Amino acid sequence: MPSLVAALGAPYPYVLTPAGEQLKAVTKNLSGGERPGFDSAFLFWNVFGVPGAPPLPFLLQFGGDDGSVFGISPGNVYDNIDTVYQLDSDPALSPDEEILNANVLRVASDPQGRHPNGLAGIPVISGDIRIPVVSIHTLGDLFVPFSHEQNYARRVAAHGKADLLVTRAIRDVGHCFFAVPEEAAAFQALLDWVDTGVKPAGDDVLDAANVAAADFGCNFTLFNRHIPGLSACTP
Repeated sequence: MPSLVAALGAPYPYVLTPAGEQLKAVTKNLSGGERPGFDSAFLFWNVFGVPGAPPLPFLLQFGGDDGSVFGISPGNVYDNIDTVYQLDSDPALSPDEEILNANVLRVASDPQGRHPNGLAGIPVISGDIRIPVVSIHTLGDLFVPFSHEQNYARRVAAHGKADLLVTRAIRDVGHCFFAVPEEAAAFQALLDWVDTGVKPAGDDVLDAANVAAADFGCNFTLFNRHIPGLSACTP
Protein backbone atom coordinates (compact mmCIF):
# COMPACT_ATOMS: atom_id res chain seq x y z
CA MET A 1 0.00 0.00 0.00
CA PRO A 2 2.74 2.57 0.75
CA SER A 3 4.25 1.99 -2.69
CA LEU A 4 0.81 2.35 -4.26
CA VAL A 5 0.25 5.66 -2.48
CA ALA A 6 3.67 6.87 -3.63
CA ALA A 7 2.73 6.06 -7.22
CA LEU A 8 -0.42 8.17 -6.93
CA GLY A 9 1.19 11.39 -5.74
CA ALA A 10 4.16 13.12 -4.19
CA PRO A 11 3.02 14.07 -1.68
CA TYR A 12 -0.32 12.32 -2.08
CA PRO A 13 -3.04 13.59 -2.22
CA TYR A 14 -1.86 17.21 -2.53
CA VAL A 15 0.16 16.63 -5.70
CA LEU A 16 -1.12 13.88 -7.98
CA THR A 17 0.65 11.87 -10.63
CA PRO A 18 -1.26 10.98 -13.83
CA ALA A 19 -2.32 7.76 -12.07
CA GLY A 20 -3.49 9.80 -9.09
CA GLU A 21 -5.50 12.08 -11.36
CA GLN A 22 -7.15 9.01 -12.89
CA LEU A 23 -8.02 7.68 -9.44
CA LYS A 24 -9.54 11.04 -8.51
CA ALA A 25 -11.61 11.18 -11.71
CA VAL A 26 -12.83 7.60 -11.33
CA THR A 27 -13.68 8.22 -7.67
CA LYS A 28 -15.73 11.28 -8.60
CA ASN A 29 -17.74 9.43 -11.23
CA LEU A 30 -18.31 6.33 -9.08
CA SER A 31 -19.35 8.36 -6.04
CA GLY A 32 -22.00 10.60 -7.60
CA GLY A 33 -20.51 12.49 -10.52
CA GLU A 34 -19.61 16.15 -10.86
CA ARG A 35 -20.90 18.02 -7.80
CA PRO A 36 -19.96 20.90 -5.51
CA GLY A 37 -17.08 20.31 -3.12
CA PHE A 38 -15.69 17.09 -4.58
CA ASP A 39 -12.10 18.39 -4.67
CA SER A 40 -12.30 19.15 -0.94
CA ALA A 41 -13.94 15.77 -0.26
CA PHE A 42 -11.16 13.93 -2.10
CA LEU A 43 -8.54 15.67 0.03
CA PHE A 44 -10.50 15.10 3.24
CA TRP A 45 -10.89 11.35 2.72
CA ASN A 46 -7.27 10.91 1.65
CA VAL A 47 -5.61 12.95 4.39
CA PHE A 48 -6.94 11.28 7.53
CA GLY A 49 -6.69 7.58 8.35
CA VAL A 50 -8.33 5.14 10.73
CA PRO A 51 -7.13 5.68 14.34
CA GLY A 52 -4.78 2.91 15.41
CA ALA A 53 -4.29 1.69 11.84
CA PRO A 54 -1.20 2.22 9.64
CA PRO A 55 -0.81 5.85 8.52
CA LEU A 56 -2.59 5.42 5.20
CA PRO A 57 -5.44 7.39 3.59
CA PHE A 58 -8.86 6.28 4.81
CA LEU A 59 -10.09 6.05 1.23
CA LEU A 60 -7.51 3.35 0.48
CA GLN A 61 -7.37 1.31 3.66
CA PHE A 62 -10.87 0.22 4.65
CA GLY A 63 -11.59 -3.51 4.55
CA GLY A 64 -9.82 -6.69 5.52
CA ASP A 65 -7.00 -8.30 3.57
CA ASP A 66 -9.40 -11.06 2.53
CA GLY A 67 -12.00 -8.59 1.26
CA SER A 68 -14.36 -9.05 4.20
CA VAL A 69 -15.78 -5.98 5.90
CA PHE A 70 -14.46 -6.21 9.46
CA GLY A 71 -16.90 -8.78 10.77
CA ILE A 72 -19.97 -7.38 9.02
CA SER A 73 -19.69 -9.79 6.13
CA PRO A 74 -18.26 -13.34 6.08
CA GLY A 75 -16.57 -12.84 2.73
CA ASN A 76 -15.63 -10.41 0.00
CA VAL A 77 -18.58 -8.18 -0.93
CA TYR A 78 -16.73 -6.25 -3.61
CA ASP A 79 -17.32 -6.97 -7.28
CA ASN A 80 -16.08 -4.93 -10.21
CA ILE A 81 -16.34 -7.59 -12.89
CA ASP A 82 -18.86 -5.52 -14.87
CA THR A 83 -17.84 -2.06 -13.67
CA VAL A 84 -17.15 0.45 -16.41
CA TYR A 85 -14.69 3.05 -15.14
CA GLN A 86 -15.16 6.61 -16.37
CA LEU A 87 -12.77 9.55 -16.23
CA ASP A 88 -15.49 12.03 -17.23
CA SER A 89 -19.28 12.28 -17.48
CA ASP A 90 -19.40 11.18 -21.13
CA PRO A 91 -20.65 7.56 -21.24
CA ALA A 92 -18.68 6.92 -24.44
CA LEU A 93 -15.27 5.43 -23.65
CA SER A 94 -12.26 7.53 -24.57
CA PRO A 95 -8.97 5.83 -25.54
CA ASP A 96 -7.64 6.43 -21.99
CA GLU A 97 -10.80 4.92 -20.51
CA GLU A 98 -10.54 1.89 -22.77
CA ILE A 99 -6.96 1.32 -21.60
CA LEU A 100 -7.98 1.77 -17.96
CA ASN A 101 -10.87 -0.70 -18.23
CA ALA A 102 -8.73 -3.21 -20.08
CA ASN A 103 -6.01 -3.20 -17.43
CA VAL A 104 -7.79 -2.64 -14.11
CA LEU A 105 -7.75 -5.57 -11.68
CA ARG A 106 -11.12 -7.35 -11.72
CA VAL A 107 -12.34 -8.97 -8.51
CA ALA A 108 -15.43 -11.15 -8.08
CA SER A 109 -17.46 -11.17 -4.89
CA ASP A 110 -17.60 -14.16 -2.58
CA PRO A 111 -20.92 -16.04 -2.94
CA GLN A 112 -21.19 -15.92 0.86
CA GLY A 113 -20.34 -12.22 1.06
CA ARG A 114 -23.93 -11.14 0.53
CA HIS A 115 -27.15 -12.99 1.18
CA PRO A 116 -29.99 -12.35 -1.28
CA ASN A 117 -32.66 -13.35 1.23
CA GLY A 118 -33.14 -13.24 4.96
CA LEU A 119 -31.20 -11.30 7.56
CA ALA A 120 -27.50 -10.65 7.08
CA GLY A 121 -24.85 -8.10 7.90
CA ILE A 122 -25.36 -6.55 4.47
CA PRO A 123 -29.02 -7.02 3.51
CA VAL A 124 -30.46 -6.37 0.08
CA ILE A 125 -31.89 -2.86 -0.35
CA SER A 126 -34.64 -3.38 -2.92
CA GLY A 127 -36.18 0.09 -3.06
CA ASP A 128 -39.66 -1.42 -2.83
CA ILE A 129 -40.82 1.04 -0.17
CA ARG A 130 -44.39 1.22 1.11
CA ILE A 131 -44.31 4.32 3.33
CA PRO A 132 -43.07 7.91 2.86
CA VAL A 133 -39.28 8.20 3.12
CA VAL A 134 -37.15 11.34 3.50
CA SER A 135 -33.43 10.68 3.01
CA ILE A 136 -30.58 13.15 3.61
CA HIS A 137 -26.97 12.71 2.48
CA THR A 138 -23.79 14.79 2.51
CA LEU A 139 -22.43 15.49 -0.97
CA GLY A 140 -18.79 14.78 -0.17
CA ASP A 141 -19.21 11.55 1.78
CA LEU A 142 -16.78 9.00 0.29
CA PHE A 143 -17.37 6.40 3.02
CA VAL A 144 -21.01 5.93 2.00
CA PRO A 145 -20.90 7.86 -1.28
CA PHE A 146 -23.64 10.13 -2.56
CA SER A 147 -24.10 7.70 -5.45
CA HIS A 148 -25.93 5.43 -2.99
CA GLU A 149 -28.74 7.99 -2.95
CA GLN A 150 -28.83 7.94 -6.74
CA ASN A 151 -28.88 4.14 -6.85
CA TYR A 152 -31.61 4.04 -4.21
CA ALA A 153 -33.72 6.58 -6.13
CA ARG A 154 -33.41 4.46 -9.27
CA ARG A 155 -34.46 1.31 -7.42
CA VAL A 156 -37.43 3.05 -5.85
CA ALA A 157 -38.47 4.43 -9.26
CA ALA A 158 -38.11 0.99 -10.83
CA HIS A 159 -40.76 -0.24 -8.37
CA GLY A 160 -43.01 2.67 -9.30
CA LYS A 161 -42.62 4.19 -5.84
CA ALA A 162 -40.86 7.47 -6.67
CA ASP A 163 -43.83 9.34 -5.19
CA LEU A 164 -42.86 7.94 -1.76
CA LEU A 165 -39.23 9.15 -1.74
CA VAL A 166 -37.74 12.57 -1.06
CA THR A 167 -33.96 13.02 -1.14
CA ARG A 168 -32.14 16.05 0.24
CA ALA A 169 -28.47 16.91 -0.30
CA ILE A 170 -26.39 18.59 2.42
CA ARG A 171 -23.22 20.47 1.46
CA ASP A 172 -20.51 18.85 3.58
CA VAL A 173 -17.60 16.48 2.96
CA GLY A 174 -17.92 14.25 6.04
CA HIS A 175 -19.90 11.09 6.69
CA CYS A 176 -23.32 12.07 8.09
CA PHE A 177 -21.98 15.52 9.02
CA PHE A 178 -25.49 16.92 9.35
CA ALA A 179 -26.31 19.86 11.59
CA VAL A 180 -29.04 18.98 14.09
CA PRO A 181 -31.45 21.59 12.64
CA GLU A 182 -31.00 19.96 9.20
CA GLU A 183 -31.93 16.59 10.64
CA ALA A 184 -34.85 18.10 12.51
CA ALA A 185 -36.12 19.87 9.39
CA ALA A 186 -36.06 16.61 7.41
CA PHE A 187 -37.87 14.74 10.17
CA GLN A 188 -40.47 17.49 10.51
CA ALA A 189 -41.00 17.38 6.74
CA LEU A 190 -41.64 13.64 7.04
CA LEU A 191 -44.13 14.12 9.87
CA ASP A 192 -45.97 16.84 7.96
CA TRP A 193 -46.06 14.61 4.87
CA VAL A 194 -47.65 11.78 6.85
CA ASP A 195 -50.12 14.14 8.56
CA THR A 196 -51.18 16.18 5.52
CA GLY A 197 -50.46 13.91 2.55
CA VAL A 198 -48.52 16.73 0.88
CA LYS A 199 -45.11 15.57 -0.36
CA PRO A 200 -42.29 17.88 0.81
CA ALA A 201 -39.62 19.36 -1.44
CA GLY A 202 -36.41 17.52 -2.21
CA ASP A 203 -33.44 17.51 -4.59
CA ASP A 204 -33.38 15.84 -8.01
CA VAL A 205 -30.35 13.61 -7.53
CA LEU A 206 -30.73 11.83 -10.88
CA ASP A 207 -30.31 14.92 -13.07
CA ALA A 208 -26.56 15.16 -13.63
CA ALA A 209 -26.68 18.82 -14.65
CA ASN A 210 -28.68 19.66 -11.54
CA VAL A 211 -26.22 17.82 -9.28
CA ALA A 212 -23.27 19.55 -10.97
CA ALA A 213 -24.71 23.05 -10.43
CA ALA A 214 -22.62 25.26 -8.14
CA ASP A 215 -25.54 25.78 -5.75
CA PHE A 216 -26.70 22.16 -5.57
CA GLY A 217 -27.51 21.23 -1.98
CA CYS A 218 -28.21 24.82 -0.90
CA ASN A 219 -31.96 24.22 -0.61
CA PHE A 220 -31.59 22.15 2.56
CA THR A 221 -28.14 23.10 3.89
CA LEU A 222 -28.93 25.41 6.79
CA PHE A 223 -25.35 26.26 7.81
CA ASN A 224 -22.33 27.12 5.66
CA ARG A 225 -19.42 24.88 6.64
CA HIS A 226 -16.57 27.20 5.54
CA ILE A 227 -14.93 24.30 3.70
CA PRO A 228 -12.24 25.36 1.19
CA GLY A 229 -13.50 24.84 -2.34
CA LEU A 230 -17.16 24.69 -1.26
CA SER A 231 -18.72 28.11 -1.71
CA ALA A 232 -21.23 29.50 0.77
CA CYS A 233 -24.90 29.37 -0.12
CA THR A 234 -26.70 32.67 -0.61
CA PRO A 235 -29.14 33.29 2.25
